[in-house]
Amino acid sequence: HEALLGKGRPSHCLCRAGSEFEVRSREQSLPHVYALSSGGPKAGELDPGLILGLRQVIGRLKPDIIHAHSAHAAGIVFWARLWGLGEWRPKLVFHRTVTDPIGKFSRWKYNAADVVVAVCSAIGDGLASQGVAADKIRVIPIGIPLGNGCAGEELGVCGSVAPKKEGLAIGTLGALDGTQKDVATLVAAFGKVAPELPQARLHIFGDGKERCRLEAMARQLGVADRVIFHGWWRKEPKQAIGQLDIFVLSSLKEGCSNVLVSAMMEGVASIATAVGGNPEVLGEAGILVPARDAEAMAQAILGLAHNEIRRQELGRAARQRSKMFSLDRFVASMMHCYSEIL
Repeated sequence: HEALLGKGRPSHCLCRAGSEFEVRSREQSLPHVYALSSGGPKAGELDPGLILGLRQVIGRLKPDIIHAHSAHAAGIVFWARLWGLGEWRPKLVFHRTVTDPIGKFSRWKYNAADVVVAVCSAIGDGLASQGVAADKIRVIPIGIPLGNGCAGEELGVCGSVAPKKEGLAIGTLGALDGTQKDVATLVAAFGKVAPELPQARLHIFGDGKERCRLEAMARQLGVADRVIFHGWWRKEPKQAIGQLDIFVLSSLKEGCSNVLVSAMMEGVASIATAVGGNPEVLGEAGILVPARDAEAMAQAILGLAHNEIRRQELGRAARQRSKMFSLDRFVASMMHCYSEIL
């Protein structure tokens, strides 16, 4: 939204009232942001309040394209258009960011779009294999602002501070949900490497229902004093990740990970599980390990911990590869996509 406005393109952004997106957009005084309120009896993506709000805003703005950036948003747009937007018939672009299987309604919904943007080939191939018309699918990786690095800064975070360069800093950032992110395997791997790396610390940025279990795991493994739970991180990811020596993304499923790209942009040597779009994102600029394999992850951590030159080489390669995921490249790709369907 910001990048389109910066290029002189008229862009309007609709979000759910009270959401984190609305809060941050107000804090930053972003123009053309509209907050829609939920209301009425809801059933999954059938939310009368959001649908009515969308129809009212669309009726005033009369956009050429509606771009839904999540599966739920796509459902709201689908129902709004199905129930009629008057004489206005904007083109529809639906974004797909997860590798989860789709059901009959989602297949119907995505086929109703003019274009479905998949953030990685794994998602695009999955959609096509599940009945979404292949000629509607465009693979366009995510784009985030290029960072300038922030190593050495000390930043507040939920009553704690970002890690300092004392010893070896290993870390991750993400929701502690146990469904997409598998931080338990990372904690188990750290338990294996801790005796050989007495100066190492594991920094976990994020929170969620798994936190209590993860803290108990750290105690059982005897590393509770070396595993730091920082809680939710409200600043830019790079401000936490940039101070790590090794970044680890332990996922059970993944699309095109913002946080992995952020680590690459910061030049941090990265390890990721070989699921979803992670192999496409990381390429040869990092280390891939099987999901749920604490031993393989531990060996990858040890290999980088004992080889600073290797960490530097991977960091340089990752920073170079991260240019594939620049915000400018993403916006140019999306503008080309918009032009194509118009």
